[in-house]
Amino acid sequence: MHEALITDLSKISALRVISRTSTMRYRDSELPLPQIADELGVDALIEGSVLRAEGQVRVTAQLIDGDTDEHLWADNYDRNLENILGLLSEIAQAIAAEIEITVTPAQQEGLSRQGTVDPIAFEIYWRGRHLFNRGDLQGLRESLDLFQRALEQDPELAEAHAGLSGAYFVHG
Repeated sequence: MHEALITDLSKISALRVISRTSTMRYRDSELPLPQIADELGVDALIEGSVLRAEGQVRVTAQLIDGDTDEHLWADNYDRNLENILGLLSEIAQAIAAEIEITVTPAQQEGLSRQGTVDPIAFEIYWRGRHLFNRGDLQGLRESLDLFQRALEQDPELAEAHAGLSGAYFVHG
């Protein structure tokens, strides 16, 4: 979800979004958020969590001021897992609205994801993405298998096709 939200926020040209690679080194960091914001050169940070149970998902997103460590905005989003793609776009739009960024019609169209996903295929895909992002050979090999399994579950899942392509590219 981290990557998907970064992708959606990156579609808003008025925002400067830091890459996943740069931010992940702070994942388990005990550094204070103002120091992290300073090192990344950003005004605000987004924190979030995901809770999944019985086909439902709750995403909690928070926007934190980089200088003061104060919450600027926070919200919970509850949806069926099938509607997760639209949910991520909705969160990106809510963040843009909260910081008063104007989203152009073209950017709005780019953020508007329609349709549903097979929750089982999507979960398999995200497990594969997690293993792929570990960056080790074993994780890469396991991610190939999971991307294949996701496509067996849902042959139309574009994210799984992209994951499989990326894994084959890296694997050689």
